Parts: sequence; C-alpha cells; structure tokens
Amino acid sequence: MNNSSVGTPAQNDATDIVTIAVIGRPGSGKTEFINRASGSELPIGHGPGPCTQVVQMGQRFELDGRQLVLIDTLGFDYTEMSEGDVLNLIKKFLKLNFGKGKTLSGVIYLHRIHDNTWASLSARTFRLYQKLCGECGSKNTIILTNFWGEVPEAIGKAREDELRNKNWFFRPAIMKGAAFGRHMNTTESAHAALRHLVDNLA
Repeated sequence: MNNSSVGTPAQNDATDIVTIAVIGRPGSGKTEFINRASGSELPIGHGPGPCTQVVQMGQRFELDGRQLVLIDTLGFDYTEMSEGDVLNLIKKFLKLNFGKGKTLSGVIYLHRIHDNTWASLSARTFRLYQKLCGECGSKNTIILTNFWGEVPEAIGKAREDELRNKNWFFRPAIMKGAAFGRHMNTTESAHAALRHLVDNLA
C-alpha cells in the first residue's frame, strides 16, 4: 500500500466495484474492521493518536458475488483538516484509483459502545458522516457500535438504546434511512453489515 494521500492507481475495471468508506473517531476500530472484512493487513494504531494519516484502502475482495473495496479514512480529530478537506481527499482518492466519476457506494460509521456522551461522538467526524450521507444517501449507510466486550451487556444495551433513540445522537440519521447495528469484532459480523449495504444497491 502506497502511503501517499490519495493512494495508488488501480486497474481500469472499476465500474462495478462497491466502494465503502469506513469512518469514525481515532481508535474506533476502522482499520481493524477493514482487515477483518477483507483479509487485509493495514497497520493498526495502539497509541492515543490516529494511525491512519491518509486515505488508504484494503485489498479488493468478493462478497456474495460482488467485488468490494473498503476505504480507510484518516482519524482527523488530531489534524487541522476540516471535514470538507477530508471529503475532497476521498473524492480525489476515488478518481485516482477508480477513474473519473466514481462515487462512494456506501458508508460505515463506527462508534465505541463505551463512549456515551455527545462529546465522544466528535462533532467533526459526525459532520463528515452527514456530508457523506449527502453523497451516497442515508439508506446506503450503517452505524455500527463496537467494543462490546469492554462493557457489561446491560450497560451496553442501555447506551445502545440512547444512541438509537436520542435526537442528539443517531436518531435523526436513522429516521432518514441509516441502519443501526452491532459489530462484534468478527469477520462474520463485518460481512453481515456489508451485505446490508450491498443489498441496498441491488
């Protein structure tokens, strides 16, 4: 994987490739999700700051007969880039790797279930999610909570209900068509979420 900001050119047979951006705060498990889903080996950060400093992609893989590429977005809480800057970076990445006119097929937003305050959402990251919803449509996005192994089930369920039902969390996005679910840190769980997005494209 080239570490330039917009990646490396791909082959020209990109018309039918499903391209899905994975976004979330630094440490929300974006890169690990991509590695589990695609069999990639992108580096995973373990420090306080973001490991992903550029837009990069996992290896192409097949799911139910469709070719998928997952795009790892930088954790920009620790940068001076605006959500508009990141959106433009993603657009340039798509153009360079898949050709002019290629757009995102869908978006996955990862949220740690042990983060249960509005501040923990990161206003900047959530604005990026909203902008990406405008690009591909809310029905082609899914919000996934993860790190379920780090909280008791009862506490996690209460937080899940709040995230789903409170207007200052994810309810407005869900009301517009976004899906909401759990990622259980397995390949099967990741593929189930991806199937939901791919089925919406059929």
